[in-house]
Amino acid sequence: MNKENNRIYDVTLVLAAMKLEAIRAILCTRTIHDFTILQWNDPDSIQPEEGTYVVIKEKTSELGIFCVGAAYEHGEFWYTEPEASGPIPKEKVIGWSYGPYDDRLDPLGRMIL
Repeated sequence: MNKENNRIYDVTLVLAAMKLEAIRAILCTRTIHDFTILQWNDPDSIQPEEGTYVVIKEKTSELGIFCVGAAYEHGEFWYTEPEASGPIPKEKVIGWSYGPYDDRLDPLGRMIL
């Protein structure tokens, strides 16, 4: 933040907008609303809030690495699909993120502390 002439400016949003515009140009999309940024967290270092829905990167022998919705409860990631219920083995979860448009994220997909 910059305090000048009794005004407070939050430069974080300006910088985020500039970065989003740069990413939009690289991706050659029409607007910044044509893409979503997910910042992946290491599940061994950072855990989601208890009782939240997240997106995880899961490693499987059949499909390789893919993303799927999951819940985080009691210190474990859980499948949310009816055909795959139960906790997800810790060794399969290689990353997690809150979903796009979550209030805990800034415009660049980073967690707001």
